Amino acid sequence: MDFFILILVIIFSIFLSILAITLIILNKIKRKLSLVGLNNFNSGNSIKQLVNDVKESNSTTPKSVVGMTSLVEPLILKDFPSFNKDLLFSLIESNLSSIFSQIENLKFENFKELELVNNTLDNVIEDLKKQNAKIKYDNIVFHRHALSRYEKMNGVATITTSSTLEFDYYDSREKIHNNYKTQTRYTCKYIYIYDLSKIPKNSTKELFIFNCPNCGAPVNNLENAKCEYCNSHLEEINLKTWKLSYFKNDYN
Repeated sequence: MDFFILILVIIFSIFLSILAITLIILNKIKRKLSLVGLNNFNSGNSIKQLVNDVKESNSTTPKSVVGMTSLVEPLILKDFPSFNKDLLFSLIESNLSSIFSQIENLKFENFKELELVNNTLDNVIEDLKKQNAKIKYDNIVFHRHALSRYEKMNGVATITTSSTLEFDYYDSREKIHNNYKTQTRYTCKYIYIYDLSKIPKNSTKELFIFNCPNCGAPVNNLENAKCEYCNSHLEEINLKTWKLSYFKNDYN
C-alpha cells in the first residue's frame, strides 16, 4: 500500500511540475504577444487587429531601393560628363507614369520616349483586353531613386535604376480589394547607343524590341531605312540619348 501511495505522489508531483512549466510558458508567450498588440490573447479580434496592423504598416512603409548611387554615378560621369542623375530620375517618373496611364486606359500610344518598350507595353495592354480586365493606378507618389549598375560594351551604355513608389491599386480580376496603398519598387534600364557599328548583328533584340509603326513587325537592323515586311519608311531612332529599354515591378 505504501508503495502505491508513493507512486501516486510521484505522478502527482510530475503533473504539478508539467502544469507549472506550461503556465510559465503561456505567461511568457502572452507577454511577448502583448508587445505586438495582442493584450487580449483569447480574443479573436486581437488577431484580426494584428493582421490589419501589419497590412497598414506595409502600406505606409516605402520599400528600400537597391543601388549604390555614390559608386555608380562617377563611372557614368567619366564617360558622359554632362550626365545628370536628377534629370534621369525625373525621366523615370515621367516614363512610368505614362506607362501606368496607358495600362489604365487600355490604350496603346506610340510615344517616342517609350519606343524601345512599346512592344512590351502593347503586349501587356492586349493581354488585359483579352481578359476583360481593368487596372487603376491612383495617387501615385514616388519616394526614392537609386543608380544600381552601369555597363558599357559593344557600343551600348546601360544604366540600371531602382525606384520606390506607392499608389492606390485596383485590379478587376482580384476578388477582394483592400483600402491599403501598394508600396512597391521598379527596376528600369536605360540605354544609350553611342556606336551603332559596334553592336553585333541581330543582337538588338537582346537589348530591346523595336517594331515597325505601320505593320508591327520587329525591326532587327536599326540601320534599315525601310521595314523588311511592308516596305514602310522607318524614322531614324534618336539613339544618342538615354531611353527606357526595360521596366519591371520587383514585387509582381
